[in-house]
Amino acid sequence: MPFAVETLMPLVAGVPLSVSQVVELLRQNAIALDGLAYRDMPLFDSMASNPSYDAHPSGDFLLGRWSLKYISGLTSLIVTGTASGSTGGLSISINSVLVASVTLAGIWTETISIASGYGAGDLLLIDVYTSGNTNKTSKIVVHDIYATPLSLSGWTAPPTFTGGYAPDKLQILADDCDWLHRRMNMVPMLPTLAHYFRNGRNDLGNSGSGAGIITQYTGSVLRPAANSILRIAGWANILTNLTERIKVYLGGSLAYTGTTWTPGGYEINVPIDISSIAVGTRAELRIQSEVLSVANNLGEDSRYSFITLQTEAGGAGYPAQTPPAPILPRPANTSATTLNAALNAIGAMLTATKTTIEASTAFTRIRACRRVYGYDQHDWSKFTRAHPHRFKRRGDVLDVTGKGPLILGYGNQIMETDDDGHRTYAYTFEHEESLTDSNLVETKTIYLDNFAGLEVGMPYHIFGADYAAERLF
Repeated sequence: MPFAVETLMPLVAGVPLSVSQVVELLRQNAIALDGLAYRDMPLFDSMASNPSYDAHPSGDFLLGRWSLKYISGLTSLIVTGTASGSTGGLSISINSVLVASVTLAGIWTETISIASGYGAGDLLLIDVYTSGNTNKTSKIVVHDIYATPLSLSGWTAPPTFTGGYAPDKLQILADDCDWLHRRMNMVPMLPTLAHYFRNGRNDLGNSGSGAGIITQYTGSVLRPAANSILRIAGWANILTNLTERIKVYLGGSLAYTGTTWTPGGYEINVPIDISSIAVGTRAELRIQSEVLSVANNLGEDSRYSFITLQTEAGGAGYPAQTPPAPILPRPANTSATTLNAALNAIGAMLTATKTTIEASTAFTRIRACRRVYGYDQHDWSKFTRAHPHRFKRRGDVLDVTGKGPLILGYGNQIMETDDDGHRTYAYTFEHEESLTDSNLVETKTIYLDNFAGLEVGMPYHIFGADYAAERLF
């Protein structure tokens, strides 16, 4: 992975195909669908309006904003998380209307009815605020926001092939390929919320001894498949501290301690085992930077960028089904027994793919997309560059909602410099395309093939969106 196909190849009425051509098309579709049944899943971003949950106002504050595109049949919105040392509760609103008041517990879940009042394609803007918070040390983390249920009619179990040629049975296999593709396409592919140039520390903390620690990231990680791992990638710029490193905590336990760095620039590319998480469930993830020693307390903060925060296949790859041997070029005198065996194997692959997606929470839930926000235009302009939606292209279509300037950027990242030639933390991309300049909120359907050089597997960024998600077609 990443795996993507532009178009599945259905059987088209009126197009003459030999039996061997039909079987080969079905075989290729089954292989493609098997690959599409596994997705790299971005982490659910739980960062609040402050960089650390250990330092926030004693009054109420905004925990975060998310968005979700409604599709017909959804009836429930579920919000889950954890809380410790908290007072009061949470207020949850959709499109500025209060829909839930949450009583906090160590682990909390709130189920909100969305069975009425929304239509297909409506954007649900979800805001989560604290309510009645009276201290500065509470830790409240939103772990997941998703909608259910998902269903699609029209599946027919693959038939058993015996005896002679049966075009009606071949059509069932073709229809099942189409059904699987449409069922997967119901679930949008969400971006990672990138974190560019986050500040570290340049001291050892208030006590002047021990480690200077700051939380760089808080989120939750889903284990979608048995052999999924977590990938954290980006870079660190250690500017003046003598020694510094990162630590990663999974479910509250230390999962990774990084190499000790001295001043310089470093790549971060860390695979982390998540086998301690049950398949289909989540655990909290926290990344911390830790200053171990400093030259003095007058230095410059280190800077961290995290651009890949996702689960992906482990070293063995996702489990792939074994397809039948190719039918083309057609061997001479292919027997009916051989042909039927290939068709039955294709039917078994399609059934197994259906079982895979129906058992995976990656395909049974519509998840919310993190929204970037600012308290004024200056903050908004800054945060849209510091925290863009980052995709690795997998599909053909991008759905995006926002108001101008709404921009798609890809290619080389170009750092700007000041008048003295020093690099700043402002940047552009080699290719930046305006999606809308309107001051009105607009929803756009973007066809990614229209952007020259933006191939499947390439990263790209969306700046200024309230919602952004890919679809296969």
